[in-house]
Parts: sequence; structure tokens; C-alpha cells
Amino acid sequence: MSDEQIDYNILSEFGTTDQEYVNDHGAPQDLVGTPKINDWMVEKMYTQNIEAEYEAAINTGASKQEAMSRAKKIAEKGKASARGMIADVRKRRGY
Repeated sequence: MSDEQIDYNILSEFGTTDQEYVNDHGAPQDLVGTPKINDWMVEKMYTQNIEAEYEAAINTGASKQEAMSRAKKIAEKGKASARGMIADVRKRRGY
């Protein structure tokens, strides 16, 4: 294997390096060049989705409990979809 840095983030298929992702989104530096960067990305998206969906549900008049229930349900679907995309990309790349 060469000394060239491998970018594991799934956005690298579109030209985003792991380092660019860390710089732009605040991921920990030690994730650069590791597959764990995708786990961080998924968890960040999950948290952001919960916040956004909770706010949207509250704005439609849902109770706090109902809003959180809806938000988590939607965020879990997104998380499962992201995990599937990561698995597909890793299989295609072979790493």
C-alpha cells in the first residue's frame, strides 16, 4: 500500500477529503484517515435530525413528548439509511 492518505468519508466520492470534512464540520482530528469518520458523521446527522424534526413537530402543535417521539423515529430512519449507504460505499471501494 502507498503512503498516500486514504479518505474514508463517504463524501470523498464527490471530492471531499477527510481533512476538509474535519475542518468544515468540527469532527475530531484523529478521525482523519479512519473509517470511524463515517460513524461520527452519522451521529452528528442523527443529532441534527432530532433537533430539526423536534422543532418542526413543536411548530405543528405537538406536545414535547410527541415531538420527541416523532423526531427520534424520523432520525432513526435517517440513521439506518446512512449506515446502508456507508456499507454500500465501503463494499464498492473494498475498504
